[in-house]
Amino acid sequence: AAAVVVTGVPAVLGGLGPTGGTPPAGSGPGAASAGPAEPLPPPPVHRVNEGVVAGSRWQVGSTTPGGTARRCLLTEGGGFGRDLVCFGEWRPGDPVSWQAEVVRVDRRPVTRVAGVAPAAAATVEVRLASGQPVGVRAVRTPTDRVATFFAVVVAGDAPVRSVTARRAD
Repeated sequence: AAAVVVTGVPAVLGGLGPTGGTPPAGSGPGAASAGPAEPLPPPPVHRVNEGVVAGSRWQVGSTTPGGTARRCLLTEGGGFGRDLVCFGEWRPGDPVSWQAEVVRVDRRPVTRVAGVAPAAAATVEVRLASGQPVGVRAVRTPTDRVATFFAVVVAGDAPVRSVTARRAD
């Protein structure tokens, strides 16, 4: 049986793609159709934070690119090239969820810490191994009704010790 499957695969794959023959006769209403003539506009990006690090401007915004990707943060500049990180597994009542990433700006390392926090969070305290804690605003955006987002980019390869949500009081 395995030989039948394996030998059948090239025949099936050979029929796909632009040179794969003609479409089957009698394609009906369930058949795929061509997409829109113009590409769809990118989803909106709502500003979460921005700044300058190592002489390079950066900004982070929340977005929903579509499909199963939810609670996403898009980072541009500061050594990041439209980097997207998503927190689709985070649920209301969960603690802060975050991700740290180190990139280089002109051979100098910079660290981005970005994530999602409960709706009640007003700020987030990021404790780095390299120095004093960094406080950043937790921002509510139209991207998600039950979460706030935060992001900071700092100079250096700065390991994260902890990330804690803080309420306004």
